[in-house]
Amino acid sequence: GFAGLGLGCGDLVLMQLPNSVEFVVSYLALNMIGAVPVTALRAHRQAEVRHFLRASGAVAYLIPDVVSGFDYRAMASEMQREFPALRHVLVAGEPGRGQQALADLPAAPAPTAGPRPSDVSTMLLSGGTTSLSKLIPRTHDDYVLNARLCGAAAGFSGRTVLMAILPLGHNYNLASPGMLGAFYHGGTVVIAQGTGVDDVFALVQRERVTVIAAVVPLITTWLNSAALAAYDHSSLEVVQNGGARL
Repeated sequence: GFAGLGLGCGDLVLMQLPNSVEFVVSYLALNMIGAVPVTALRAHRQAEVRHFLRASGAVAYLIPDVVSGFDYRAMASEMQREFPALRHVLVAGEPGRGQQALADLPAAPAPTAGPRPSDVSTMLLSGGTTSLSKLIPRTHDDYVLNARLCGAAAGFSGRTVLMAILPLGHNYNLASPGMLGAFYHGGTVVIAQGTGVDDVFALVQRERVTVIAAVVPLITTWLNSAALAAYDHSSLEVVQNGGARL
C-alpha cells in the first residue's frame, strides 16, 4: 500500500502511532520499501511535529485518529496547510478531510528493488534535554546489528515473549533489544495497552510473557501492589530496567 502511494527509497515518513499492530506493520513495511520512519511519540504536539516535518522534509505522516481525547487529525490538517511537501496523511482509524485510512490502502506489487544495507532505515529522536529533539539516522546494517547483538546479550531466542509497554518508537523498546531484537531471534512481541498491574499481568499470565522492558516507577508500582499476587507470572524471567538505578 505504501509503495502504491509512490513512497519508496529515501522518502521520510513521520510516524506518530501509539503502540499497536499498526505501528509494527507500518514500521516494517516502510523499511522493506526503503522509506524512512521518523519515530515521533504520541505525546508530541504542534511545536514538536512542526519541527520534525521541517527538519526531515517528510512526505507522509502516520497518525491515530483520537487517543485520550486528543484528535490527531486536526493537528495533521494544520500541518498539511503549512507543509506543501506533506503529500499523504494516513490514519489508523477514521480519517479526516483530505486524509486516508491506513486500512484502506490499495494492495500494490512489492517494489523490485529495496534499500541497500548502508541506507538509512530509521530516524530516531534524541531525548531533547537541551532543545527540541534531534533526528538520529540509523542505517539498516547498523540497526540490524544493534538488534542482533542486544538480543544475543539478553539471551533472546524463539521462545522469547517480549512485552512492549513503553513507546515502540524509542530505541529502548524498538531495538535494545526490543521489538526488533525479539523478531530477529524468532521471538514474539505482546503489546500492552496500559501500565497498571491488572493491564500488564493479565497479559503476562495469558501470553506467558518472558521479558518486560520497563522503568523504575512502573516496577516499583507493580512490586508495591497487592494485586500482583492474583496473577500467575511464573513465565516471567527478566524485567529489563532503564533510566535509573533500580
